[in-house]
Amino acid sequence: MRLERGLTKVQVTKELGGSTGTIIQWEKDMISNSLGNAVSITDFFEIQKS
Repeated sequence: MRLERGLTKVQVTKELGGSTGTIIQWEKDMISNSLGNAVSITDFFEIQKS
């Protein structure tokens, strides 16, 4: 989704906080998101919540 929108890891990190290392780990499914992070991600990428 990040790449589809032409965003860099640095841009996402600035918006969501954390580190680029965290973004890399999320993308590789090495770590899970907390509920708070999941909400921030859905808001940032404008994903409809159900």
